[in-house]
Amino acid sequence: MPGSSAFQDQDRPVLLLGATGMLGRAWSRLLDQHEITWFGPSRNELDFQDPRLLNNVAVENYSILINCVAWTDVDGAEDHESEANTINNEAAARLARRCEQTNTKMVHYSTDYVFSGDDQKPYKVLDPISPQNAYGRTKASSESSIYEVNREALTIRTSWLYAPWGKNFVRTMLHLATERESLQVVNDQIGTPTDCQHLAELSFNLLQKGQRGIWHITDGGSCTWFDFARTAISLAGLNCTVHPCESSAYPTKAKRPRYSVLNVQETEEICGPFPGWERNLKRVIAQMEHPHVK
Repeated sequence: MPGSSAFQDQDRPVLLLGATGMLGRAWSRLLDQHEITWFGPSRNELDFQDPRLLNNVAVENYSILINCVAWTDVDGAEDHESEANTINNEAAARLARRCEQTNTKMVHYSTDYVFSGDDQKPYKVLDPISPQNAYGRTKASSESSIYEVNREALTIRTSWLYAPWGKNFVRTMLHLATERESLQVVNDQIGTPTDCQHLAELSFNLLQKGQRGIWHITDGGSCTWFDFARTAISLAGLNCTVHPCESSAYPTKAKRPRYSVLNVQETEEICGPFPGWERNLKRVIAQMEHPHVK
């Protein structure tokens, strides 16, 4: 059962961790639009690999803690799983326990990579998880660790994040399209892009409705990386031909799921239908002042 809106406590501001990152920037803009007071500590003030600094965070002073900090280097996690787990799981669980003790609502983000990718239909929240790489394992661990210590926390699984800013697939493809006449992009991995602004907006909606537990948020629909790249380059009006290829053409350390579409039906039932990924992509590209810049 949902509780009351997390934004009812107007005496305490919001604590936004990772405010300068891709998703954190979307959250900071959204909170400003709603005239909600928030604070975002710098990396020097809050190091997720240093438990002492985490213990210094006065969680009790905040009504909501939004955790946008994560180890996102999927291939790097294969060689540094312990470090990735410290950030993605152990630090998040420690903060979740503090939030439970201080009546502070926590928002945490997980990934489609908790699933194996062996199925061919969108994954529901309660479907069995079976991560195929180190990054996915750390995020899967965070889901259970947080649930064990804080049943009121809101955990959101998402996928293929992009935004008008930061380092992401769309900006990289548009940059490469200005330098090359053609590109090869894998066409055998299927998932769903997610505009960070859309993700923040729907996360905000779930908080307003007092939700808890695990939810799925992505853009609507699904595609391959090839579809995603070709559409982005076309919308940006760039003259570059995109050719499909198999994943084997670009070997990676970490195994990626072949199919990782998340079923968002439960979220849509309370938040309304999600716009398709093409629509959100068009909005994001229109927001880029220089879409070809890295």
